[in-house]
Amino acid sequence: MTWQIDDITLPDPIIVRETNSANTKTYDKSGGLPIITVVGKKTRTVTLEGILFAEGQNKSYLESNYISPLKNKVGQLVTLSAPDSRYDGQYILESFEYREEGCASIFRYVITLIQGSSMVVI
Repeated sequence: MTWQIDDITLPDPIIVRETNSANTKTYDKSGGLPIITVVGKKTRTVTLEGILFAEGQNKSYLESNYISPLKNKVGQLVTLSAPDSRYDGQYILESFEYREEGCASIFRYVITLIQGSSMVVI
């Protein structure tokens, strides 16, 4: 099983990070700790970090098969499939960052996906 975002099959990420946070507000209280209120949860965030490399392929191949398609999905509703199904589901691809590694045909990437109870892309 592999990692997939829609029809793009990714090499296994080096780091997978999930963040779940409460939506909190704090109010100063004279002479003591602040008052904290919780108004539900923030988005579930899944971050994938890894390396794009294909044996015997050049940068042009990586750009047309990974970089350009992922850039085009930023701000879109996507389906993530993971090997153990723990992260499977629909997300909004919030950001895609990448950097080239020297002259070699290697790109490092960070993909941030967010998930909510309802997601609307306008």
